[in-house]
Amino acid sequence: RNPEYSTQTKFLHKNLELDLVINPELESANEISRILRFPSAENIELFAKNRVEIVGFKITEDSILVKKTLEGARKKLNTKFLVVAVERNYEAIIPKGQFKLEANDVIYVTGTKSDILKLAKEIGVYKNSAKKIMIIGGSVITYYLAKQLLKTNTKVKIVEMDKERCFELKELLPQATIIQGDGSNKDLLIEEGINEVDAFVTLTGLDEENIILSLYAKHEGVHKVITKINNISYYDILSTLNLSSIISPKLITAYNILRYVRSLQNAINLQVENVYKLINNQVEAIEFLVQDENELTHKQIKDLKLKKDVLVAVIIRGNDIIIPTGEDMILPNDRVIIISTNQNLANMEILRK
Repeated sequence: RNPEYSTQTKFLHKNLELDLVINPELESANEISRILRFPSAENIELFAKNRVEIVGFKITEDSILVKKTLEGARKKLNTKFLVVAVERNYEAIIPKGQFKLEANDVIYVTGTKSDILKLAKEIGVYKNSAKKIMIIGGSVITYYLAKQLLKTNTKVKIVEMDKERCFELKELLPQATIIQGDGSNKDLLIEEGINEVDAFVTLTGLDEENIILSLYAKHEGVHKVITKINNISYYDILSTLNLSSIISPKLITAYNILRYVRSLQNAINLQVENVYKLINNQVEAIEFLVQDENELTHKQIKDLKLKKDVLVAVIIRGNDIIIPTGEDMILPNDRVIIISTNQNLANMEILRK
């Protein structure tokens, strides 16, 4: 967790023989940074060594997707993409082709980075990456995040109460603007330009303060608001308050441990490489490496006897990224991303109805 050790992960793995090293603050900063680069997204997950994305978009009342079936949307739009999950009224759905989209649905779409970007422009939700950002709280996450953002010429303003921490941050981040003050003070936030920023990130040590400040930023019209919480039970409440970009270092740590544990539970010929949770943990996205021939290979996807609510979302074959149709096949050495509402789905269980 100490920034001094953050660049020594390889050393820790090799010299201390540690199998898994997790830095929750750095991982949280990485996730926030991804969202800020693509602020129209509710959240973003990366697969296949960052070549494939699963991105959540909220469908607005005036969206061209309202009342469209998924099959109709794919025909209408000139982009390769697949809707792998839909959140409607806080429930997760693995949709079929005739599923009809409604306003306020959150759709989780997969594809290459370029295709996702193209899709966002086509459906009218694309917004440029945030270039003026206000962060409340001078935490370790703030340091990691600001360091990344400043490299992209993003203007970063940090509001921190503690005077000594302000001096530390100014020394560590000379290009950032450091304000000593109470980040919960409305007059201070207005004076420092909350109405002019592209994004507002709450990273104090108090969940309740982060939530209240996020709601205030939403009220002031800030387009992208990101809220850090530690109490996971707040997730359901926050979704009802239209706070959708939530960061939890505890959950990020748990997911990293889950991925590692799953990789140790590989079935014959299938190797789990990544596991992600979507839609308040209701959906799993699992990346497999198909090492040899098995029941999955050399069959059209439409002929595979998959469990209910299991979807083959992406096939990575060498340098090719395939958004599959029912006619595509899985071959040995493919990487395959499976989406499912079946929690703790074991590797070969995807074949069993």
